[in-house]
Amino acid sequence: MNNRAFRVDDNSINSFTPSYAGTQGAIATHSNLSATTAHSILKEDKGNAFDAAAGAVLVESLVNPQMFGMGGEGVMILKPSAKSPIVLNGNTISPNNFNFLNLVTKGHREIPDQGILTAGVPSAFSSIFRLLQYYGKLDFRTIAKYAKSYAQNGFPIHYGIVNQKKFGLNDLKLKFKNEWNDSYKLYINKKIPEINSLFKNKKFGDLLDYLSNYEKKLTGNRINRFNKIHDAFYKGDIAQTIISIPIKEMDCFKDRTLTITLLLLKRQSLKILVIIKYIKLIFGDKV
Repeated sequence: MNNRAFRVDDNSINSFTPSYAGTQGAIATHSNLSATTAHSILKEDKGNAFDAAAGAVLVESLVNPQMFGMGGEGVMILKPSAKSPIVLNGNTISPNNFNFLNLVTKGHREIPDQGILTAGVPSAFSSIFRLLQYYGKLDFRTIAKYAKSYAQNGFPIHYGIVNQKKFGLNDLKLKFKNEWNDSYKLYINKKIPEINSLFKNKKFGDLLDYLSNYEKKLTGNRINRFNKIHDAFYKGDIAQTIISIPIKEMDCFKDRTLTITLLLLKRQSLKILVIIKYIKLIFGDKV
């Protein structure tokens, strides 16, 4: 009778989850919210794949803060139609005034693993702006409306935000409380949120709303408009807010140049295709 049993042979190599197939393309993201955002941008807003990617990245930064955020980086491999692959280098670099001797005088023998002394200028937004500027069809406010809605109206807290090892709220609770007070107030306050409970990040929504409303006032061609919205983040009130944190260790950030470069993948080597933009941030005298 054993030989007649269903699935006698080892079948562990086969997946028990359904596979997905289609004929028009595919969207692959971590969160279903970012995936449906990308689909809506393609189908309802009539955007292209780059518009959809930009919108999905904004949502991912909101719903997966333990993995990625707008304070980080955004390196992308792009494949325009009928063109060779292109790398959008959204890496940050160390501050212009960084000096290892300053770390030594503060008692460090090497660059710390975390904290303000390891940070560079947030480059994820720059990557999104440049992606849309050169390859997208839609404006920023169209692709940002989905992340703005989730930030203002809420999204379900998932297991990873709470329980991811080393980076979930359970493991970071004491660090937030003792060092990152704003993060503690936002994510925890009196208790860690329950999984599937509705969570809102209104300040992130306000940021997207500010940039969207600013964009409405802009005129000129696409290149010029995105240069201006880029400056609105990196040279305007947003930048001043970022660098107004009263931490003495931020002295090295007073003068900062961030270079965003497009690289061409060709013959198994990276060659500079074009330097998109040099952004010079003049930080305030007092930080």
